[in-house]
Amino acid sequence: MTAITEPPTGAQFELRRGRQRLVVTEIGAGVRSWTVGGQELLASFDPGAYDAAFAGRVLVPWPNRVRDGRYELDGAEHRLELSEPERGNALHGLVLRSRWRGVLTSARRVALSYALAPAAGYPFE
Repeated sequence: MTAITEPPTGAQFELRRGRQRLVVTEIGAGVRSWTVGGQELLASFDPGAYDAAFAGRVLVPWPNRVRDGRYELDGAEHRLELSEPERGNALHGLVLRSRWRGVLTSARRVALSYALAPAAGYPFE
């Protein structure tokens, strides 16, 4: 029996149209590759690797950094986990390493979905 291991970026959703090919990852819903006529147009990465540059990634519920992981909303202070502790920041949202669900996939189209559950520091859906 052979164990099948999944790449760190999860399933790879490949779209094709003419000479174009686009690859979207299940983990983080990121655009991993876009080629036209076999020429790569992005700073692509291997499916067996994890892209640390955040290129083509979904950055929600906030992009960029939240200093000290603290923010105020409607008079209430919230504290996020510091995902960049060496700089004291909560970095690029909560879904970068989350598994998105392919709700519509074909050779020409992909739609991914993710349900963000309330959590410490971000008690919203």
